[in-house]
Amino acid sequence: MSFFNVHDGLGEAFARNFRRGLLKAEDYQALSNCETLDDLKVALCNSGNTPFQNDDPRDFGYKDFLEDWEPEMNREGAIPELERLLNSGLCAQYEEYRSNAVGQQKKFLEFITHEYRIHNIMLLMKAAVRKSQHEIQSGEMSMEEKTRLFNEIQRLGLYSQWEEEIPLNKGGLDVLLTSLQMAAESSSATEAAHEMIENFVYNNEPIGRYFMEGYGDDDDSEIVKGDDLRERSLDMVEGLVLRKYYQDFYDFCVKEVGGTTGVVMQELLEFEADRRAIIRANNNALTSSGGKMDKVDQKKLNPDFGGLNYCFGEGFDTIAQLGMEEGTDDLYRWLQDADHGFAKTYGACIELMHKDGEDSGLEEAFIKYACRLYELAFDEQFHFGVFYAGLKLKEQEIKNIIWIADMIVQNMKQNIDKRVVPLFPEKPEFV
Repeated sequence: MSFFNVHDGLGEAFARNFRRGLLKAEDYQALSNCETLDDLKVALCNSGNTPFQNDDPRDFGYKDFLEDWEPEMNREGAIPELERLLNSGLCAQYEEYRSNAVGQQKKFLEFITHEYRIHNIMLLMKAAVRKSQHEIQSGEMSMEEKTRLFNEIQRLGLYSQWEEEIPLNKGGLDVLLTSLQMAAESSSATEAAHEMIENFVYNNEPIGRYFMEGYGDDDDSEIVKGDDLRERSLDMVEGLVLRKYYQDFYDFCVKEVGGTTGVVMQELLEFEADRRAIIRANNNALTSSGGKMDKVDQKKLNPDFGGLNYCFGEGFDTIAQLGMEEGTDDLYRWLQDADHGFAKTYGACIELMHKDGEDSGLEEAFIKYACRLYELAFDEQFHFGVFYAGLKLKEQEIKNIIWIADMIVQNMKQNIDKRVVPLFPEKPEFV
């Protein structure tokens, strides 16, 4: 513990102070009372005082980024602009973490960004293929398509290809767009995706290897090759790449760092692996027979860890099989069965989904459960998991704010509570 404070104590202190600035129940109530987006801006820029120390203001971290936001001047694009600015604040916080990190803590923070970078590359590959399938000869992407693409790009996954990696810099967007343009000029969807791989993925470490290395049944072969994309969907490619990433991240946290970081991150990453497998099986069960993913392909996307994997992989195997069957009732019953050990975790998510009614779904229940796990990560001391948990909670806070802003614009404030996930509530839904 002493050595942790010497090398990594400052960063952890930043993360715990970051947690202190998250919106509380009374803050969400104040946002819900806003009548216009201008009122919302004022509320988010207001640095409240803590109940114990009036001279120690609690900063939400958005004031500097929302200062020039004028929602009344651009009503149509006000909410996308708000989301971009809020995420800019999140990126700034990440930069504060990273600029004070060394050694394993710095490597841990880089691992966090890999997921966002993979998302961005896959987004551009899909856009390149989609562009090729439409008439490339018609010219470059329309402004509407570019705007949609920019709104879907994860800002934590931006970086410049040849200069220092700064998520906020414009160079990151330039590199991505240049790669997309090169792909769009190709003559076919296959060649477009191939260009993305050859000119962007292959030459960009550290995530390039996740695309080029084989894994599982694909050992000693590339996961992605331009000449086989017609047979293998990009969604499958994304799943294989993410499997490799999560396995790498898990091995780093549990085997290389170890200690409290290993214990905390093991629980968080095992939940992520299980959640993805269950959601995949659930979606598969809801898909018509012709479009179902077979059990072998489902299992290819699961890493070598996870709560469902403890019984020699039996849980992953069962989930995949249930996903092949019609309907979701059998899947839900299996998760709620106390004999399988998941009744108080994933079974509780099923119960919450049924309790919330038709406005809720399984993914929404998992989001609430995940937030509870992230909150509990702050109960442990001297570990890197607070960075991961803090960023995930901040992302959920941004989603909450955007939902509130949407409801204010649509004059449907009565629906605000349906999608807002309160953080660190006095009475959590999962104990």
